[in-house]
Amino acid sequence: MTAFLIGISLGLVFFGGLYWTVQKLADAKHPSLLMTASLLFRMTALLAVLFYVSKDGYQSALFAMAGMLLVRIVMTFSVKRPK
Repeated sequence: MTAFLIGISLGLVFFGGLYWTVQKLADAKHPSLLMTASLLFRMTALLAVLFYVSKDGYQSALFAMAGMLLVRIVMTFSVKRPK
């Protein structure tokens, strides 16, 4: 259960950061730098947390990824597309 909650938190950071980055790209002076820095930060956080969670076994890593998948699905349907 803890790994699932960690996965939800990680999903919020990862996909929330992606959403924030995409929103800021139009106003950025150097959009490629913003995108690269965001990707590096999000991937580093993702890999570090999954590595930490996986020390309890692969089941914990699967529960964490399931939490991330749940956040992805919820964010996909909750983000409004521009008309």
